[in-house]
Amino acid sequence: MEEPVEQGLGEFFGAPSQRYEFEVVMRGYDRHPVNELFDRIQKTFDGTADELERVTPDVIRTAKFNVVFRGYHRQQVREALLDCIRRLQPPA
Repeated sequence: MEEPVEQGLGEFFGAPSQRYEFEVVMRGYDRHPVNELFDRIQKTFDGTADELERVTPDVIRTAKFNVVFRGYHRQQVREALLDCIRRLQPPA
């Protein structure tokens, strides 16, 4: 069972998007790749992403992260990614 080790964002790594915060747990998603993806997502929302940085729902769906010691809470990251997919989907 995952248990939070500390609240908030890691002390050594840059924060993900201001909209999302994740607990750091004993075994969670590697923080660097998660932060990088959420930076790209934020740039996509802001309209500042260049063509290579732009994120689509398919990019988010295929994203995979290693599980490491002291990583981001996996369920929180998955829920945030699902929210991003919903926000990026064109209206039906």
